[in-house]
Amino acid sequence: MNFTSKNEENCEPQAITENKFMVSAENIVNFPSLKSGGLSLRKKTKGSESDMVDEYVKSQILATEPLQAKIVFLEPHVDSSFPDIIIVYFAPEIAKRWSPKRASLNKFDLRILHYIVSQKTVDRSQLKVVFPNNFSNSLQRLIDAELIDYKEGLWEAKPLEEIFAIGRLIAIEAKMKNWQEGIQQAFHNTWFASESYLLLPDVPNTSDLTQQATSFGVGLLAASCSPVQSQLPAKVGQLPKSYASWLFNEWTWQALSTYVLK
Repeated sequence: MNFTSKNEENCEPQAITENKFMVSAENIVNFPSLKSGGLSLRKKTKGSESDMVDEYVKSQILATEPLQAKIVFLEPHVDSSFPDIIIVYFAPEIAKRWSPKRASLNKFDLRILHYIVSQKTVDRSQLKVVFPNNFSNSLQRLIDAELIDYKEGLWEAKPLEEIFAIGRLIAIEAKMKNWQEGIQQAFHNTWFASESYLLLPDVPNTSDLTQQATSFGVGLLAASCSPVQSQLPAKVGQLPKSYASWLFNEWTWQALSTYVLK
């Protein structure tokens, strides 16, 4: 199926490159470091929407800037949702200094880490209010992983620029027709992504679509254009936005360790 757009005259075609920086349910075995990392991906459902996603990833994402540290996740499980495409731009020079003990962290550990980062410093009474269950083991794992310090009764995170290596975290939801539902799904992804987009075969020139997307901070993409050529840029948020931002930070580190972080 050929996905074109009436905006395609503004978009130069991109060549297809290798898929070693793409993680899907079908190829996760190529990333052994992710096997125990808590990452779950949904197998794609065959159809026109899936075909559009596959073609878009190959021609408009993986083919651009192939030497840049960038990884694509297809339909990762993030709480109760499965975003179609996640693009992570990563700084491997930061991650090369990370402790291998980070690989043993779980989702609860990362929830605590994000809370500590957001609060700057916390004491035990604060943690008990937010995390009433036992958190002592999580704190010890975070200390062992060199993510937090404990000083004079307070836990404090290491500098963010040393422990978080994602520069951009882009979520993309694909829809063939129902853009109203697509905007709602794309908006839902803003709780963890710095930018969220709706991908359509063609972006119709209607004020309703543009107004609704703008009001939700969602960007618009045509299937023939890369994210840098968006028909409507997404609102950019500051990272990390939630513990799920940290999940992608850790998953990307683990995935790239197979090919880049050596």
